[in-house]
Amino acid sequence: IGFPPAGLHTDEREASRLYLPLFLRTFMVEKFYRDFDPDMLHALDRVQTAILEHGVFAEAMPRGKGKTTTAEGAMIWAAAYGHRACMMIIASDQAKANDIISNIQSVCEGQCEKFCEAFPEIHHPVYSLEGRNQRAQSQHIAGTPTNMTWKADKIVFPTVGEQPSSGIVIQAKGITAKGIRGYNHHGKRPDFVLMDDPQDDESAVSEDQNKKREKIVLGTVMGLAGHDKKISAVMTCTVIAYDDLAERFLDRENHPEWQGYRTKLVDAWPKAKRLWDKYADIWREDIQEGKGIGRATEHYRDNQAAMDKGAKLCSTLLYDKDCEISAVQHAFNLRLEVGETAFESEYQNQPKTVDVSIYDISPALIQSRIAERSVLTVPDWAKVSIVATDINQYGLHSSMVAFGNDQTAGVIWYGRLDKKGRPLAPKNTPELQKKQLIYEALVRHGEMITAAKKDIDGWLIDGGWL
Repeated sequence: IGFPPAGLHTDEREASRLYLPLFLRTFMVEKFYRDFDPDMLHALDRVQTAILEHGVFAEAMPRGKGKTTTAEGAMIWAAAYGHRACMMIIASDQAKANDIISNIQSVCEGQCEKFCEAFPEIHHPVYSLEGRNQRAQSQHIAGTPTNMTWKADKIVFPTVGEQPSSGIVIQAKGITAKGIRGYNHHGKRPDFVLMDDPQDDESAVSEDQNKKREKIVLGTVMGLAGHDKKISAVMTCTVIAYDDLAERFLDRENHPEWQGYRTKLVDAWPKAKRLWDKYADIWREDIQEGKGIGRATEHYRDNQAAMDKGAKLCSTLLYDKDCEISAVQHAFNLRLEVGETAFESEYQNQPKTVDVSIYDISPALIQSRIAERSVLTVPDWAKVSIVATDINQYGLHSSMVAFGNDQTAGVIWYGRLDKKGRPLAPKNTPELQKKQLIYEALVRHGEMITAAKKDIDGWLIDGGWL
């Protein structure tokens, strides 16, 4: 192919070299068409710091705020100016990571016109592929290979003379994919990692998956640069559930090195509760009848000044102008649509937790209650030992619990009697025969209990299934 044409917009290109927000608003205006609000500027500043200098940051943004698009723009900026040599984008799975690569490629191919005019050393070789990515392997400029890679999961930017983007690498990986540990490209190890929503709905509620992904981030990802250089990393995320992966890295006590920061869609709700309660009643009634939100919007329009009083949002620009009047109304509509629990997690990054009580169960709570005591050893503080048995279709299940005078309790034995997955009393067993089978099972189970410990003070049997 021929040499790239001369670049345009040279002054703006130079002005954007060290300022990511200006680059995005100037050269990617098709994607960044709104002015940045203070929260977004804060996030962009942290990404910029991590790329130009060094930093490890976790940044929580509301769902739909543009995390992924921001990640894509930051990667393009870092590559275009040669701020980083080898970068990795990590998402919740390989498909989502590849989507980010595809979006970056679309910008370089022509989606953002001004970018392509200002950076012809990138656009010209890419455009010359004409959609046939296999051509990259043999592409030359006046006999010199561009050494470009243009794959679904990897980009190596074309080598064009001494241009700063020449040979810059962006590799995409799903967080649990093989090939992250020890990754290098012809001796280049990653020097910047951007993790974009590295969890999904399933993993966020799984203790095992959260632990696994946390271990991958701390061990595998943070070790990518090797021993002689610290890696910079940014995690853009949205909280999905209490104590999920995002929450763990946002917690400054748990991971202070990540300098976790949360932004909310709504910083303060309006004070006109009665007016908004009426809005919600109208909204629900009309939505149920398939009438849309027109009547609720009119109620809001008639009372907007009062209904907006006291509200503080991250941006006044986030609303659907076709059917909504303001960002305040949009926030209320979202909360009505998704429910308060989901809204608090995904738009406020503050998941609701159940009020603490003796019935709350969590891994941390269970660990705190484990005693270094062998089976059938009664604690010194115990005064009474009771066995409780539950009868169900598949067996008898028992726990032996020792109690102290202050209602402290400890499990000292548990066991069961069943028929290895088969019902004790098969379906349609006559009632009299069923009771006889259960009685015989209780006799055997009682013998098992007394063999385990003779001096029990009582045996409670839940016979509700009978």
